[in-house]
Amino acid sequence: MLENKEIKDLEVYFKNKKVTLEKQLREDRPNFIGRTNDDEEYIVKLPHFEGDTSVLLERTTRLALNMNIGSGHPNVLLDFDFGTFSKGCDYIVLPYESDNIDLLHLIQKDQISFAQACKIFLSICNGLEYIHQHEIVHRDIKPGNILVKQSKEEGVIIDFGFALLKNFNLSKEERYKLEGIVVGTPSYIAPESWMEIEYNQQTDIYSLGITLYELFTGKVPFTASCNVDIGLKHIYEEPT
Repeated sequence: MLENKEIKDLEVYFKNKKVTLEKQLREDRPNFIGRTNDDEEYIVKLPHFEGDTSVLLERTTRLALNMNIGSGHPNVLLDFDFGTFSKGCDYIVLPYESDNIDLLHLIQKDQISFAQACKIFLSICNGLEYIHQHEIVHRDIKPGNILVKQSKEEGVIIDFGFALLKNFNLSKEERYKLEGIVVGTPSYIAPESWMEIEYNQQTDIYSLGITLYELFTGKVPFTASCNVDIGLKHIYEEPT
């Protein structure tokens, strides 16, 4: 992962537009705000992934082309671009609207009413249904990947950096690079994913259930000092 002091000197592009990085969006995550010369703002995300992300990002682009949408559903944002820094670290660029805020931040600040939480969750369900109708598995559904509009009544699913087409054919090289990789955010990963069983839409639904749990309780059901222990709790324990 790149050091923060190196970020501002990197060249980032959104569809051939140069994006100048200005500030880190949140201290606890490598997400940054950038701006083009025509004053358009973007989010630049560095995936939480230690291995080779090039295959994942390339596949995501094919996925977007397959869906042929940028704003085809009000609760899904697939308008993005990606690239690789000279240092070998991949990034994803998304349009940024300052009026929107990620769901995790609202949960942590306890800024959502019960009625708003219900409407947000239903909108996320609508977006996820749309994704699944296109044979796509998101693989990283969580509050941090859901933007909430200013009304606090509608959510938008973002960040398809780990997404898969359900029946996507991998080349031998891609299979080699992805063999044995568990992707996603540990607190939201389904038990079958920890056990390296094939991903499908049900893994997203499990992550959606964790998101629902956090939305109404303010916390995730399983925590531990290391990712492996979190995985074991998902597999063998029930939430309290």
